[in-house]
Amino acid sequence: MRINGNEIRDILKQELREGLAQSGKSYHLVVISVGDDPVVQKFVNIKRGFAEHIGVAFSEKTFSADVSFTLLEKTIQDLNTDPSVTGIIIQLPLSPHLDTTKVLDLIASSKDVDVLSSHANRLFSDGAFDVLPPVVGAIAEICRRYDVEIQGRNVAVLGSGRLVGAPAEVWFRACGGRVSVFDKTTEASLMHACLREADIVVSGMGQAGYLKPEMLKEGVVLIDAGTSESKGVIVGDADPRCEDIARLFTSVPGGVGPLTVAMIFRNLVALSGV
Repeated sequence: MRINGNEIRDILKQELREGLAQSGKSYHLVVISVGDDPVVQKFVNIKRGFAEHIGVAFSEKTFSADVSFTLLEKTIQDLNTDPSVTGIIIQLPLSPHLDTTKVLDLIASSKDVDVLSSHANRLFSDGAFDVLPPVVGAIAEICRRYDVEIQGRNVAVLGSGRLVGAPAEVWFRACGGRVSVFDKTTEASLMHACLREADIVVSGMGQAGYLKPEMLKEGVVLIDAGTSESKGVIVGDADPRCEDIARLFTSVPGGVGPLTVAMIFRNLVALSGV
């Protein structure tokens, strides 16, 4: 069964819109972007459109590709202390001369809707943060809506990046899953053997069409959160034919991605009370 992420996103969007209207509270998300990459701007505009639809104020601060760390530091510190700003996002990637971790660590945890600063991530890993990283929030929403049992299940996480693999591992372990993590350094035969036994597979490798049906267990829950470009088209890590053998399958595009945006705004609302 293919999961329609756009459909679930629209349900969550309407719920957020109605909840915000009833609360009467004001929220303001600020996105910081570096450079003029049109792909980056596309993602910023998606967030802008979502914010406008649900009634959240949205601002973008754009800097040239050669912006200094000092200027970003001053900007983020000002946003941290501005009571009208309730959420801050650093739109990745940043220019190569910038230390991404150092920049992300400037964000106050109470405004870190992406849960990407070291402090917020540490709190999440310890089970002490009020929100989930957006991709994990999207996965959790799918598991909740489709009654996916995690306790005691074999979970294979492909990739160990900060956006998908690392937080997914933490969350699935906390939910009682038997988690195995694989990346580019893993011996292929070991990974393939574990994949054939996995009840749940989460992939964030960014390797177009890597996962094939014959590599997976019949009835697997396959959550594809990897994105890459193939012949000018955005595709996921899983061959679309995997849908035929999966109990649940999230395609790229239209699966986890739209839900991730909704989770950013769910986090924005939740963190405003911290």
